[in-house]
Amino acid sequence: MMRSSRYYILALVMLLFGMLLLGCEDKDEGDSQEPARDQAAQLTPTLPFPVELTMWHGLSGAALDGLQQAMARFQEDHPDISVVLEYRVPSALRSDFEEAVPAGGGPDVLVAEIGWIADLADAGYLVPLSSDVTQQVDSNALASLYPALWYRDRVWGVPLSGDVLVMYTNQTMLGAPPRTVEELRAVAENQPVVLYPGAEGTLGLYPGTSSSVIDLDGRVIFSQLPLMDYFSTYQLLDVHQGIRFSADAGAFSRGEVALQVGYASWYPQISEALGEDVSVHLLPPIQSVEWRPFMWVTPVVISQNAPDISIQAAELLLSYLLSAQGQRFITEQTGQAPLTVADADSLSPFQLVVWNQFLRARPVSPYPVFAEVLLPTIDDALESASEADVALDDLASTIIETLRAAD
Repeated sequence: MMRSSRYYILALVMLLFGMLLLGCEDKDEGDSQEPARDQAAQLTPTLPFPVELTMWHGLSGAALDGLQQAMARFQEDHPDISVVLEYRVPSALRSDFEEAVPAGGGPDVLVAEIGWIADLADAGYLVPLSSDVTQQVDSNALASLYPALWYRDRVWGVPLSGDVLVMYTNQTMLGAPPRTVEELRAVAENQPVVLYPGAEGTLGLYPGTSSSVIDLDGRVIFSQLPLMDYFSTYQLLDVHQGIRFSADAGAFSRGEVALQVGYASWYPQISEALGEDVSVHLLPPIQSVEWRPFMWVTPVVISQNAPDISIQAAELLLSYLLSAQGQRFITEQTGQAPLTVADADSLSPFQLVVWNQFLRARPVSPYPVFAEVLLPTIDDALESASEADVALDDLASTIIETLRAAD
């Protein structure tokens, strides 16, 4: 009997021990969820000590007001990070940065331009973003954002704001807006029309099937027929007496022009002048193909001289600037469309048009060939296309050879 009791007690102990092990396994399974919480925590880490970030910029007016408002809210959410904004004359901003960094100075963060990224990255002056921030840019709804910031297999910045061409109409001079480029030409028979000039303003007119004129490696992906179609379309616009090309909104703001294709950033000036008479629309398609303009973004980048703890703080800042909340604070001052939208119902009619034009836009490439070769070459071609006796096939071939030689 005593032996049976011993066996009973031993069995009970083993059973309890097994239950204890099972409980430990359950706990381990619960612990397996921790990495997800840790990963989320890594996106908003607690810094070991307060950090001061210096940001150089060349902003003014509403753009600066929007940045300051976003910075104030960011610092409320991150009291251990302070951001000092330092204004630099826009024409000297890049040269000041390029002189300061090799000497060990300069800011932690720079409000740059897309055309600077390649040279600054090649010089070793910038820090590429970590995967956490890169994924935030990559997952953004705007497909035009990611290629503009991608250079040599890395992402080098976060966009602060964006700009894109839209179509303005004066409702007192023009009733319903043109729904196609063909209708736009018809409007120009009776009313003055102004289009943004050069490749920047009209390159989206060519009815190619590609989503971009240049790929992420800087290679131009034009072909003969789309270029000929583009130049032919440009000729049809250029011969109309009522159409002219200008980067100035003055005549439209004075009520002298019925329709103007210009940048969304012009809206405050135009709206102040025309009030409710101005209406904003998506660019009309040509031959049932969307007119896809370039989307220009203002990138915020991190300096190579920023200490590790400042880089960590700067990535928090950049993530905030691209968040729906950060974009809302910025655009409350500028009146422009945000790059990240949490709720489309929160957008004004103007912002909704611009947001939808963002979705249809072509990315601007950070590769030097884009600004240094592509746009000037197309601008020269457009001047030639304006001549009545030019052979479009020869012109297209010359353009392709020039661009390939530069690739």
